[in-house]
Amino acid sequence: QMLKLPDGTVKVLVEGLQRARISALSDNGEHFSAKAEYLDSPAIDEREQEVLVRTAISQFEGYIKLNKKIPPEVLTSLNSID
Repeated sequence: QMLKLPDGTVKVLVEGLQRARISALSDNGEHFSAKAEYLDSPAIDEREQEVLVRTAISQFEGYIKLNKKIPPEVLTSLNSID
């Protein structure tokens, strides 16, 4: 997703298929490009993963309730994530 802000700033949100570490970043004047190294995903117990997800969601819910800039619909969207 790309968002152009009134001050000319551009914010880009990307979603990766695999974890990676950026090893080099370059700007040719027209666009940025990066070289990345794939990272191994650590094995995680399914039960532990569920606990971590619930904890992250709970923490983010608390953040949303404290931050007046985030619309309440975000909380609804968050609760619909599988």
